[in-house]
Amino acid sequence: MAENNYQSRYAQLVFFDRGHEIKSVLINQPQVTIGRRKQGSTCDVLLDSELVSSQHGIFNYYRGEYYYTDCVNANGTYLNGKKIPKEPNMSSRAQKLRDGDILTIGVNSVTGDKTVNILFSTSARNDYVWNACSLNSSQSKILIGRDPAQCDVV
Repeated sequence: MAENNYQSRYAQLVFFDRGHEIKSVLINQPQVTIGRRKQGSTCDVLLDSELVSSQHGIFNYYRGEYYYTDCVNANGTYLNGKKIPKEPNMSSRAQKLRDGDILTIGVNSVTGDKTVNILFSTSARNDYVWNACSLNSSQSKILIGRDPAQCDVV
């Protein structure tokens, strides 16, 4: 890729699919497709969830902006809690993405058991490693911070 076509820092997609490892992918090409893992799939990012269609969505980089298009699929995609509108058996219009947007495949809830959540980030470092942390519901408070001696989540 020519350096002048892209920012020196690419946008990052972070996939949270319950029961699977967190997956982080850079959008380092003009188009990145997501779809379900199956034999013969040609998508760039393959997910194991039954909620994801063969080709579920497309992320595009165009004129310095990032966009998401929801393809023809059974479950659709929510952008920050609102279902992306589209006509039956058609793809949606491209939705402009902003740093911190959350796309959800499944139900309209990032906490649902049967969802795939995708964090879109332009501010996270490209070499950042994402980790999951189990939270115990019996804890009355959880301290998040930098100090490993004092914080529950570092």
